[in-house]
Amino acid sequence: MSSGSRLWDWIAQRNPPRTGARREPPATTRTSPRTPGHNHRKPSAAKLSAESVAAFLVAQGLHVAVRVHRNRTIALGLRGRTGAWRLGIHAALLEDPALIEALPAWITAGGGGRHPVIIQALARLDARLIASLPPVEAEPLGRPWDLAKEFSRIHATWFGDLPPPEVGWSRDSHRSRQRHIRFGSYHRGPPARVLLHPRLNQPWVAKVFVEHVLYHELCHHRQACQPVRREKPHSQRFKQWEGTYPHYALAIAWERSHRHRLMRSETVSE
Repeated sequence: MSSGSRLWDWIAQRNPPRTGARREPPATTRTSPRTPGHNHRKPSAAKLSAESVAAFLVAQGLHVAVRVHRNRTIALGLRGRTGAWRLGIHAALLEDPALIEALPAWITAGGGGRHPVIIQALARLDARLIASLPPVEAEPLGRPWDLAKEFSRIHATWFGDLPPPEVGWSRDSHRSRQRHIRFGSYHRGPPARVLLHPRLNQPWVAKVFVEHVLYHELCHHRQACQPVRREKPHSQRFKQWEGTYPHYALAIAWERSHRHRLMRSETVSE
């Protein structure tokens, strides 16, 4: 007898088949429509699942597609519209029943407004995620730092066969807490322009990360100069170009280690 057969026999002994009639769950009736904000059933303190969160929201009169993830960038996100919401929630937040109970009001408001319970839960998760990341250090920008000069160096080193685009700083939202930041952007123009988020203009930010962001946007510039019909922005060709940046692994590791600080830091004014 094979080891696999013995294993399945052991499982069968530990989990014998059920006998007798199957007990049906008690029937339930719905006597009145349920409205958002009416707490019909609170979630338990145990860790929940996507299905149980969705069921809780349905009990509040909200039909929401729930997806559980481990995205460190956007721990809690809401997309769609009333009646067709899509909720993305970090797995660690399922351990916080207070946050789950606050979701109906937050979703009803379209994911906007100030909800102290949710803000506090996200802050606790931020601290937890930061503590779990290994520290990654790299040479900082320091002062002074010349964006135009550094951009010209990067362009001449790796993209000298292309006409140079303009470069500058984009605008900040002036919010000290954000769930998403676009560190750089490329605009075809004319004229073609690369814009860098002003929160990268801080002495403690790693040179290698800023250089990588500029390199990334110049890869988009190469796409524009060497177009392929119906190509997606982050196509396989683009990823191959980006992967040739010699310090790619260090730049990505530094970003993961310091993203939360960037999201909550203030813009530096010159």
